[in-house]
Amino acid sequence: CIRDSGSPLEDRQALLLDISHAEASPLPWGFDRTPSSDSWGWDSTDLEWEASLDGHVAVLRLQDDWDPAVLLASLEEGGWTRRDHRYGSTYGIDPAQMSGEQRSDESMWWIAISSDERTFVLSPIDMGRQVLRTAARADPDEVVASPFGRVATALDRPVAAVIRGGASGCSGTGAEQALLPDGAATLVEAVGPLGSYQAFGAGYERAGTGDPAVGRYVFAYRRRAQAEADLAGRRRLVEEGVSTYGIPYREVSFTLTDSRVSSRQLILEVAPALDRPGHVFDQLPPRLALIAVCG
Repeated sequence: CIRDSGSPLEDRQALLLDISHAEASPLPWGFDRTPSSDSWGWDSTDLEWEASLDGHVAVLRLQDDWDPAVLLASLEEGGWTRRDHRYGSTYGIDPAQMSGEQRSDESMWWIAISSDERTFVLSPIDMGRQVLRTAARADPDEVVASPFGRVATALDRPVAAVIRGGASGCSGTGAEQALLPDGAATLVEAVGPLGSYQAFGAGYERAGTGDPAVGRYVFAYRRRAQAEADLAGRRRLVEEGVSTYGIPYREVSFTLTDSRVSSRQLILEVAPALDRPGHVFDQLPPRLALIAVCG
């Protein structure tokens, strides 16, 4: 049974290859870190979960039985400078002191490690300490009640997901509509103006091993009435929409299976074509203009 980076390399590679064929990850760390266990003491099979903040900060949670000794020794021997603080330790290095292989991976220039040595924050600049501090001080109830928290709750227990602020897909001015192909622009005009939302999420889950993927798009609004007013229009964008290649979603990407308003969230569920959940993320910014359009 393959559980972590202690398993044979060939078995780990085969496992991640199988996963990459059946599942989808919008994050860069998902399926490409098997060889790193030799030098860093971990790879993708050691992860409990991973997240990306603003596209350039990676947060990794390692399994509880993972041993950090190899990583800590590699950092000390490789020239990283350690600074301890209330929420853990931060390791930083001058890129000029790194080997060519190490220097090419900017995400490892700064590494913040939580006090329990299970959560890492990786970034090309010193941001990890701030991320750990913010997480430790956050009020769980306030996080859940925030637009991002409401989207995360509506996504339920996704295999993979992306959550972004409303401005990333909806400027509120309608300016992004200029990026739409002719067919999509015509559909948006026919649907009529759609309201602004606070946050947006996309993800998918499976009820069990071998069960079909269920894709989900979630829009968090300030008020329930706004979500209800937009429901028919956003449902139509999925049912009649076209991909960036001008082909209808229902032919190459996904088909709508359910649409509803729950509290202040508008939820659209889709069945990915050929049960390939990557289709759920194919239309994300900058290619999400049609699904997320407003104004």
